[in-house]
Parts: sequence; C-alpha cells; structure tokens
Amino acid sequence: QHDPNAEAYRLLWLREFDRPASIRFVGKPGGTGWFYRRMTTGTGGAQPGRIAEYGMSWAWKSRSASFLSAVEAAGFWNLPPLADSAGNAIPACRAHWILEGIRNGQYHVVDRCSPDRTDPVRVVGMLAIKLGNLKVHGSKVY
Repeated sequence: QHDPNAEAYRLLWLREFDRPASIRFVGKPGGTGWFYRRMTTGTGGAQPGRIAEYGMSWAWKSRSASFLSAVEAAGFWNLPPLADSAGNAIPACRAHWILEGIRNGQYHVVDRCSPDRTDPVRVVGMLAIKLGNLKVHGSKVY
C-alpha cells in the first residue's frame, strides 16, 4: 500500500471439508522474498476457526524467480476474475482457490472453484504451497 513498487501475491485456499489456508509471497528488492503460511482449525465451508499453523520461509533469488515465472507463465494479470460457467448452473465447489496480486500499484484477484490440475490458478497455488512449506496430504488437495 505504501510502496508503489511492491510485488506480493496471496493464495487463499478455502476447502469445504478441510482447514482453510493462506500462502503469501512478498518480494524484496534484489530478487529475494518471503513466503508466509497460515492454516486454521476450521473448515472453509462453515467455520474459519483460529490459526493453528503459521510460519515463514525465506525465498532466495532462484525460488523467488521460479514463483514469479510461474505467475507470468500462468498469465495471472490477464486472467478473468471469475471463470465462465455454462448457462445459469452453479458448479459444485469443494474448494475456492483465490489468488490475489499487487504489482506496480495494480491489484488483481482471481477466484476459481475446484480448479483442475491444469488451471493456471491451481498451478501457481500448488507452487506457493510447496515453496511456502505448507504440509498438506495429497488426498486433501482438491
């Protein structure tokens, strides 16, 4: 907010039957950065709960570059905020993957409902989960 050159991204992952989680990447001058992770005791579909797990991970230049390259490759800044849906049908949503970003004073947010493995938001989100050291069992990723 105070730095027009700031670059940061946050994945808010609201799973219907599992604990909500958040991973935030904050870039630093010189190409490094930090990943901050949070997970609560609640469920994304009903109760947020309280923070049960938190931590941070240093992102040296190669990790930061890897993450920022994934954001660019996903075309994040050009993705529509909401995915198109056919007709008036509301798709079943087991998990919201909400990716926010700020760069050069520009803010963008993208919300995807239970994206498949090839969806750009899920690709970037999975990398954020990995680089942010959020421990999640494979069956809990949906």
